[in-house]
Order: sequence, then C-alpha cells, then structure tokens
Amino acid sequence: MYSRYHRSREPTGLVHIFVDNSNIEIEGKKLISALESVYENQLYIDYGRLLKMLLNGRQIGDDPVIVGSRPLPNDSIWRKIEDFGYRVSVFDKNYAFQEKEVDNELGLSISDAIQEYKRPGIIVLVAGDGDYRPALTRALLRDWIVEIWFWDHAMSQRLKWTNVLYRSDLQTRVMYLDSYYTHFIYACEHENT
Repeated sequence: MYSRYHRSREPTGLVHIFVDNSNIEIEGKKLISALESVYENQLYIDYGRLLKMLLNGRQIGDDPVIVGSRPLPNDSIWRKIEDFGYRVSVFDKNYAFQEKEVDNELGLSISDAIQEYKRPGIIVLVAGDGDYRPALTRALLRDWIVEIWFWDHAMSQRLKWTNVLYRSDLQTRVMYLDSYYTHFIYACEHENT
C-alpha cells in the first residue's frame, strides 16, 4: 500500500482547513460553560478568529471547508461564516434528529483536497469523530502533514492515534482546543425581549 500512494514531492506548506461545526460547537459549549460559569446559549464562536488561530501565520491553500446541520431559518450563522471565506455545506438531520451526512461530506472534502493538489500540504481537521481516520491516513500516506484540533474530552481515541504504523515520520499532530478557546470563543449576555 505504501508504494502505491507514496510519491516524492516537495511539500507546499499550504494549509487546508476542514471544520465539523456541530462537533466543535456542541462539545466546546459544554466544556466552556462549565469552565467559565456561563450558559451554553451565551457562548459564540468567532470563525474568523478560529481561522486566524489555526493558520498561525501560515498560508491558506484553499477556502476552508465547514460542514454542519441546517440551522433554524432565522439563524444567520452560515451567512456570517461564508463572509469569512469558508465553503459551507449544510445538511438536514434525520428523523431521529441525528446528523448522518456531515462526517461523510467532510471526509470526502479531505479526500478531494489530497487528490486535487499535486504536492502535499497540511490538512487541519477541527473535529473529534473517529470517522475521519481513513481520509487522514490516506493524506499521511501521500506525505501530507495532518493536524487534528479538538476538545480533549470529546476526541475519539481512534482519531487521536491516526498514524501509519510502519512509518514513524507519518504521525498526526494533535492539538487540544482546551488551551486555545479564549482566542475564538466569547460570551454575550442575552437581552430579555
């Protein structure tokens, strides 16, 4: 399998960002509301600041991708996220109020990036589900650097250990948002209307 995927190509250093919105928002609000003694509905993610933090001065390779469930009709979050340059995909939840297409879409978006770009760059995944492991393993095998950013308490153990066993140089970098949330999450008091 290694020889099939391995191509000696000079890496670009370009960063390709993929965000599972429901994952980061739900788990982040649980954690931060407890840490900061605020209600979950008072917490907001600043997606522009999240993007800036993830890039950390590095050059972006393509529009960041964010995937999530369809919000309420009066929710303006997706329009605001598009204003930050994200490519947005939203899906309806199923009859049991569960997400079924979000992980699949994000995994396919990662696969598209590693196929479309002839030279490897950096995949930055902001999610915690183990479902992303196959796409990330393929990226590693094609000499991409893989960073996973998520909340420590909610990251799948399988995802934490997305590595190529016979290649010590093909390991994921795991970064916990717990140490960085003050850079992109803020609280606002709701007005009583």
